[in-house]
Amino acid sequence: MDTLRTIQTIAAFNQYAKADLNHNFGILDTFIGSPHTVDYAPTSVTKTTGGTATGTVADAQVMFDGNEYEVAEVTGVPGFDIRFGFTGIVDIPSLVVARYQYDGSTTHFVGLQVYNYVTTAWDDIRTFSNSNAYHSSLTAYIPEDIKANYVDASGNAQVRFYHHTSGNAAHDIHIDYVGLVVLR
Repeated sequence: MDTLRTIQTIAAFNQYAKADLNHNFGILDTFIGSPHTVDYAPTSVTKTTGGTATGTVADAQVMFDGNEYEVAEVTGVPGFDIRFGFTGIVDIPSLVVARYQYDGSTTHFVGLQVYNYVTTAWDDIRTFSNSNAYHSSLTAYIPEDIKANYVDASGNAQVRFYHHTSGNAAHDIHIDYVGLVVLR
């Protein structure tokens, strides 16, 4: 794709991204799965901390299919740590897109994080608290100047939902979709 078309595509996406994407998924949908993007779905999910999990990685690969990956919080820090693995990445992603419902508290914060293979640490790219309803999408930009740090030499990447504070067993998160998107 030539540079002008790339700039136009990103400019168009940025225009729509300023809209309230939590209630306007249809606009974002014109980019996900379009000829202007490369989309990567997770190939694995691991709950390293959290209560009972229901679902599989397949439940977080397709949006609006009625399936979800659900995890209850646990007491202690973190309340949950849910990691999605991606493989076969050829182009460096620009966005993390997720559709989720977090039934928690406005005083509990969840980080949407990507693993930085250079610093060997998790980086928050977005945080959120209680939603009590599905957010049509959460779009998080991966910082342009360091986005190559988030894919290893073998084409792997990791995204996680990390509950920063002590959890409450009555709270849970439902993840309908998580994906990486490359804007072309």
